[in-house]
This record gives sequence, C-alpha cells and structure tokens, in this order.
Amino acid sequence: DSIPSTSVDSLLTFATNACVKSRIIQFSRGNWKVFDGPFSKEDFSRTKPWTLLIDGIDKYAFEVKHLKQLVSFLPTWRLDDIMVSYSVKDGSTGPHFDLYDVFLVQAKGNRKWRIGQRCNAETPIVPHSRLQLVSEFKLSEEYFTEPGDILYIPPNIAHWGISENTSITYSIG
Repeated sequence: DSIPSTSVDSLLTFATNACVKSRIIQFSRGNWKVFDGPFSKEDFSRTKPWTLLIDGIDKYAFEVKHLKQLVSFLPTWRLDDIMVSYSVKDGSTGPHFDLYDVFLVQAKGNRKWRIGQRCNAETPIVPHSRLQLVSEFKLSEEYFTEPGDILYIPPNIAHWGISENTSITYSIG
C-alpha cells in the first residue's frame, strides 16, 4: 500500500474540531511551549517553528487506517493509535523517548532524525509541566527521511525529529 495523501488543509481542519485531540509544540526563546486545540486558522500563522500533533488520526482520516498493516507482525494489543505530525521548516517536538515501539512513516517533506541514548525512569528530563523532554540528549546516529521511508525507534530510545521543510510524518505507536 502507499503512504496516505492526507492534505495539509485536511489536517489543519481536523485540528479546528473540538472532538479531535490536537496540540501545537513550539520552541521559542529557549523554551518549549504547548498549545492545545481546537485551533483557529489564525493559529497556523506562527512566526516561530512549530509542529501540529493530532492523536488518533486513524479515527478521522480513513486513508490512514491501512498504515497499521505495515506493522501487522505485532500483536494488536501492542498498538495504540496513529498520530500525525505536521511541521513547518525547523519544527520539532523536542528530544524525547517513548515506552513503546514507534514506526515513523514519512508522508511528505523531509525530516532529520537524531537518535540518542537508551533512557529509563532515571533519565534527566527538562522541567516542564506537559512535555517529557530529555535534558541531556546524547547523539549516536542521524537519519534523513523522505516520503515513503519508515524509521523504527525501539522503546526507551531517545529520538528527536526536526523538519527540513514542511513535512508530514505518521507515528504508529
């Protein structure tokens, strides 16, 4: 199957709906900021790099559901949902780690992925009420993804995606 062609306009429209869990992450003046949806169209005209995240996009965009077939070798109980990340140039969610397998499917644009150290409950985290960002990211590898690429991140491995241009990445977790 091919990578879904969910349009940027569709994603931004989903993020204006109060029933859709969405948030924008922005790095500005040395601080990470989180803004919760629903959003207005004006919220997408920011001057600093930003990333829009929509949880459970597979519930709203039919063309995304088939991406779970890419990981059909995993038991269904290990899959939660598909999140989509829309980023403008230099947009990011910051260096973090997840407690589960993550398959990053690049749909549009390009991202640089920095892979870091193995993390656990003792890993130093940036003091922030909403984000669990690794405070001491130790780069071990770097990958560049383009449309059609899939990058696997094992549980507890720090990773940090930075958009090279306007991009869309689906995260199967």
